[in-house]
Amino acid sequence: MQIFENIQLALTSLVANKMRSILTMLGIIIGIGSVIAIVTIGDSMTGAMNAEMAGFGARNVTINFQPKDNMAEITDEDGNIDWDRYEQKTATSDDYLTDAMLKDYEARFKDVLDVLSINETVGSGKATNGRLHASVNVSGCSPDRQKLDGLTMLAGRYIEKQDVDAIRSVAVVSSEFVTKYFGNKTKNDDVLGKAFTVPVNGKDLRFYIIGVYKYVKPDSQFMMGGDTETTVYVPYTSAKRLMQLPAGYSNVTVRSKKEADSSEFLTNTSAYFA
Repeated sequence: MQIFENIQLALTSLVANKMRSILTMLGIIIGIGSVIAIVTIGDSMTGAMNAEMAGFGARNVTINFQPKDNMAEITDEDGNIDWDRYEQKTATSDDYLTDAMLKDYEARFKDVLDVLSINETVGSGKATNGRLHASVNVSGCSPDRQKLDGLTMLAGRYIEKQDVDAIRSVAVVSSEFVTKYFGNKTKNDDVLGKAFTVPVNGKDLRFYIIGVYKYVKPDSQFMMGGDTETTVYVPYTSAKRLMQLPAGYSNVTVRSKKEADSSEFLTNTSAYFA
């Protein structure tokens, strides 16, 4: 009987929140990522592999690890969850991917691996310059992220290994950011070397611009109002220091070469990290 009550409650919620329901369905329909496999690293982390579909095959595989919880233990056969017993384990540096793991992976898959990008989420904020402002999402990354995201540089350069090794507070911004933050008459070359500050999670983060990439509006972006948020790329080592993150990596994206069997690549990658 409880199952039917849950269904009735869900239908009532859908009718009462039509707009939210429509947007949720759009997100499901438009989304190109699908969970492929669940893997485990260490005693406190679980991960989900997501594959972005390119044509009929999956070339981009994102390996994402999160702290384990006891959700399975506190959920009964009817789907009811005892939230009073919910616990989430605290991850340590031993639970994350290491440089040694990634180097070994690259060596084993060198014939089929096109890109390996390390990702670190910093957060979103609004950079203000007098009356001008730009909404940004600050993302820590490795040099291969440029190739992965297909970025075209308009001025300066992208993040290099030397920036990562030296933990430099440098950033690559979009042409949209230049227009919004410095004004529409500002040339991309003129902003190189200039600094900007963006508040993220209660911290004022300051970066120096080393490059400007061409902003391309996503096809799936709807006119929902508000500012356009663009990505600011910074060295992942800088992101880890700013966010005081432990050693190791929790988010890595790999991509197979065009001529490689994408399904086999996904299967073998999943098996490697299992």
